[in-house]
Amino acid sequence: MEGAGGLAVRAAHEGDRVTGTVGLAFPDRANSRHRAELVKLMVHRDARGRGLGRRLPATTERAAAAAGITLLHLGTETGSPAEALYGSAGWTRLGAIPDYRTTPRHRPASCIPPRSSTSMWGFSLSVRRLSVALATVRDMPDAEEVRRIALSLPDTTEKVAWSMPTFRVAGKMFATLPEDETSMAVRCPKEERDELVLAEPGKFWVADHEAQFAWIRVLLAALEDETELRDILADSWRQAAPSRLLDHHPELGLAAGE
Repeated sequence: MEGAGGLAVRAAHEGDRVTGTVGLAFPDRANSRHRAELVKLMVHRDARGRGLGRRLPATTERAAAAAGITLLHLGTETGSPAEALYGSAGWTRLGAIPDYRTTPRHRPASCIPPRSSTSMWGFSLSVRRLSVALATVRDMPDAEEVRRIALSLPDTTEKVAWSMPTFRVAGKMFATLPEDETSMAVRCPKEERDELVLAEPGKFWVADHEAQFAWIRVLLAALEDETELRDILADSWRQAAPSRLLDHHPELGLAAGE
């Protein structure tokens, strides 16, 4: 239920089965209507490792922004995997309270408190207008979609290098799935790369060790749909493909001589 004192729940489904949920709690105080609390992010054990832990909060952030929320906050156990997850997703850690709550075994645990104005995780969102309601998370691109689309491009092969999957056309790399496979790295001219990062920092960024190369990182959960994913991969493929392939596959973009 959206609105003061309400709770909006978003759920991810696999067929008729719920695989994950996340909630957005709205304060009931008149001076707090600009913010909401991200609560109860849960992913079923059988669905872990597929990026749901990132995708559910990402879709909730967009929905909150569309509903006019300008600040999200949450509380999580200090040093837990969840704390690292939120930090890598762009949340800002502002502090912690020692012995804030107990663990399931009744041991005191430090926590980022959920309702403190000075010790929480914060995330500023742009103001837009859209209703937040009980909703199913749409099917978003993931690592398997990257693999499927990349391997559908002409003369593409997959090779593990630097402990991660890489995709190559005629032996030349054009895409990788780094780290936990929640993002991909693709080729992108530096001039265009800088413009993309500036325009959509929540979707595109440059890894420090790739800054000197014409590559860009893309957060899969931030992509609109499979079409956008396919367009990005095809563009990177064109930058790596030899002229004979470009001439032979004009449906993938400009021929080599154009």
